[in-house]
Amino acid sequence: MMPADTKIDLVLNAIRLAEYAHRNRPQGPHFRKAPPGQDRPCYFVHPAEVAWLLADAGCSHEVVAAGYLHDVIEDCGYTTEQLADEIDNTYVAELVEWVSRPNATAPDRLKPAWEIRNSNYLERIKRAPIDALNLSCADKTANLREMCHWSKKGYLVDEFTSRDHSTQLVKFIALNEVFHDKVIPQIYTRFQNTLASFQGLGQ
Repeated sequence: MMPADTKIDLVLNAIRLAEYAHRNRPQGPHFRKAPPGQDRPCYFVHPAEVAWLLADAGCSHEVVAAGYLHDVIEDCGYTTEQLADEIDNTYVAELVEWVSRPNATAPDRLKPAWEIRNSNYLERIKRAPIDALNLSCADKTANLREMCHWSKKGYLVDEFTSRDHSTQLVKFIALNEVFHDKVIPQIYTRFQNTLASFQGLGQ
């Protein structure tokens, strides 16, 4: 078991690294998606939300650290090895790798289609260890909450994401089948409630 100070240092270092990585991406500072004309907050807001969901559910410090860093491989050009070296924790980097879609930072012309990327993610997460499933579920809960936020303000989902409401809903329903009976109840209940809200907004 990690000493208390080491656990705290791991999470605090993850906070700093995540903020730095998203602010200093090779393609420029990272912001959250939003409808045209609306404020786009710095991307760090999202991993902070994910990490809070994990911490509130009693997840380990390593899982919480992975919550802060969960998009660093996918969006910021880090390799698993580089992340493990910088955060000095191989397990955290492995958790981030589990929830990262391959080729996400490739030029658009080299990326697989959105549907293929999400199908590959779904198949990958089916094989993931429980800590990675908890991380994935918290991430998808935060994404759904953001979609609900803008939908309640009258915006169509495809105004601020790459697909419409019905396509996004199919993706999240498939993930729900993976998360069911596996994810920590507190995290899963939040996901399920947010998914129900999102589903209702499309009716």
